[in-house]
This record gives sequence, structure tokens and C-alpha cells, in this order.
Amino acid sequence: MDKATGYIKNLDIMSLTQFWESVQTVSDQIAQIATSVEEQSRASEDVARNIEATATISKDMEKMSDGVIHEVGKLVDVAGELRTATSDIKT
Repeated sequence: MDKATGYIKNLDIMSLTQFWESVQTVSDQIAQIATSVEEQSRASEDVARNIEATATISKDMEKMSDGVIHEVGKLVDVAGELRTATSDIKT
């Protein structure tokens, strides 16, 4: 114990101040890193939500385009029937 006490007594006040400033700097840096990690996490969650929304919209658009293709096919059939029905009519 005397050795440790003697060592502490021999330390320069400036060294203790520098040590404390270093500890405070590291503590500040850790807080900044934690804040950055939280911000990055929120941004990642936003990106994930946007990807999910985009996938849902894409699926909806696929269903709608399938419906449009089906309806166009029906219109082509009707046009063919009209052409056949009116082929005998002279203009």
C-alpha cells in the first residue's frame, strides 16, 4: 500500500489533469459513437420499411397489369368477333 501511495504522491498534477482530460475525451467519443449507431439503426429501419412498401406496391402493380392484359385479350376477342360479324357487310 505504501508503494501505491508513494506513486500517487509522486504523480504530477498535470499528469492527472491530462489523464482526466483523456478519459473525458474518450467518454465523449463513446457517446458520439452511440448516437451515430442509434441514428444508423433508425435509418436502416426506415430503409427496410421502404423496401417492404416498394415490394407491396410492386406486387399490386403486377396484379393490375395481369388484369389489364386479361382485359385486353378479351377486347381482342371481341374485335375479332366484330370483324367476323361485319365481314359480310359491304360499305
